[in-house]
Amino acid sequence: MNGSDIFVICIISVFVLYGIYCGFLSGIIHTATVFLSAVASLVCYPLICGMARNSALFDFLKNAVTEDLGLREFAAENTRQAQLMLIDGLPLPEMFREKLAVNNNSVIYDLLGVDNVVDYIGAFIANIVLNIIVSIVLFIICFTASRAVLAAFSVLKKTPVIRTVGRMGGALLGFAVAVVFIWALFAVMDAFVTQPFFSVLYDDIAQSKVAILLYNTDIIRLFMLKRMF
Repeated sequence: MNGSDIFVICIISVFVLYGIYCGFLSGIIHTATVFLSAVASLVCYPLICGMARNSALFDFLKNAVTEDLGLREFAAENTRQAQLMLIDGLPLPEMFREKLAVNNNSVIYDLLGVDNVVDYIGAFIANIVLNIIVSIVLFIICFTASRAVLAAFSVLKKTPVIRTVGRMGGALLGFAVAVVFIWALFAVMDAFVTQPFFSVLYDDIAQSKVAILLYNTDIIRLFMLKRMF
């Protein structure tokens, strides 16, 4: 067990205790607003990102990624072998290098509006970061709008019957919410893929027992990586 495992176990413990404290009904209401907000953001972000790829924000992110990875010193490689060698030498986790290699084709170049491998790498990583930023903003907007639902049900949880039942249900619900929260953290972590500390953190997760299980089954990350465009 390493630091990543301890971090994950602590988060799960906090959410379980909070679920016991709040009870099942209150937890269901809170979870429903979070879930609906998350679904809305995941459904809508591809459309928003498609428009945002033509914005100054995307150009800024692409330039920042290019600088972080030190790509400006490389010439635009024309041969397939040279491109794959460049990608394989990037200071990124293997998963991202594999995804860059697989998507290194003319179709993705057209979607990203690039014509060489250096710009492709910068734009590809920038697109991942943009997807995460847009998803977070949409989630915050949807969640803020759904807070009115909680106010409508706030009276129910004060009744004696409701208050004395649902503790076990609250604990189970808290555990489920904790797993989703950790999945969201892992998804957001991908936005910092070009930073040196990411590789250290990724290696720590890879050597863990509990954290790696959640990382490999992260539905949010897998969903977003499949819907990049």
